[in-house]
Amino acid sequence: MNDPGRARGSRRSFKDKISKFAPRGSGRLKNTVEGEDRKTIKPSETAIREDTTSIEFRRIYDEDSGKDKFDQMYNTQLESQLYLSRYVDHACYPGNDLVGKQQLFKDVLLLLIKECTEVLDEINFKHHMKRKIVDKEALKEELIDVLKYWMNLCLLYDIKSEEIIDIFMKKTKKVIEKFDNEMGINNVSQNTTDSE
Repeated sequence: MNDPGRARGSRRSFKDKISKFAPRGSGRLKNTVEGEDRKTIKPSETAIREDTTSIEFRRIYDEDSGKDKFDQMYNTQLESQLYLSRYVDHACYPGNDLVGKQQLFKDVLLLLIKECTEVLDEINFKHHMKRKIVDKEALKEELIDVLKYWMNLCLLYDIKSEEIIDIFMKKTKKVIEKFDNEMGINNVSQNTTDSE
């Protein structure tokens, strides 16, 4: 049974974790000039933020133990697909062109989409239906199914685990930089620095 108090605590904890991505003194990014575009941030209410984003990402994702665990999961998925290849033609492993790589990719992608809809079935996404308590264990299992099909897509095109980690890191950095630019965070910080 869900503990409302614990849920509220989790939300506060999440806010604490993402607070570093917002300019200090900006509250909940509500301090925009009245009537102007929401992307505009008032310089007077925006302090210079430390560039801790990349440091945090490295600390969270670049530890050897995390990489080793991901490698273990990815290799296990490959081994399972190689085992299945003894009996079926549509197993996902590098070099499998028995049914046509692109056709197999599309088939697996459709299966992944189907699994995503099963994730929706585990939460209260239908507003007209009676609310239910989310079965977290069932939700985790459905999310793992999504992950396994996603790995199959990567395996089919022989994308290495180290490539996934590297691209993930670069993409995450790019997303944060794009957010900063669109919100004018970098410009505000630079202007404040120049004026000192």
